[in-house]
Amino acid sequence: MVNTPAAKQAAQSGNRLLEPDRVVRHDTMTRLIIRRFKRHRLAVVGLIVLSILVLTAVFAPVIAPHDPNTLNTADKLQGPSR
Repeated sequence: MVNTPAAKQAAQSGNRLLEPDRVVRHDTMTRLIIRRFKRHRLAVVGLIVLSILVLTAVFAPVIAPHDPNTLNTADKLQGPSR
């Protein structure tokens, strides 16, 4: 409620029509979407799996620094190692 003399007088007289409206804050569309997304557990699990795959792809050169397509022709004819 607003603390103005008119609002106090309206509250004392019991007349709700003279009382100024309260300011109501509504959630933004983004917050509503995030709240609804977090309620859907399968979607959250899917986002986590997708995030892990993206992070693995981004950090692939650090995880496996060797080129998988290179051949070592000198060791090609050797037998199995112990």
